[in-house]
Amino acid sequence: MVEVDETICTGCQVCVSVAPETFEMDGGVATAVSDEVTPEAEQAAEQCPVDAISL
Repeated sequence: MVEVDETICTGCQVCVSVAPETFEMDGGVATAVSDEVTPEAEQAAEQCPVDAISL
């Protein structure tokens, strides 16, 4: 399962750039549009500067 803590997301869009099939921007913060933990989603979680993504 992929989740974004929207309360700490800064909207940097790294996750959307790395895994556009998993994340999208909604109101300035990222949201998960897929629950599938792909290699790209793992990479996005690793690159999130505020650790807002949990897998």
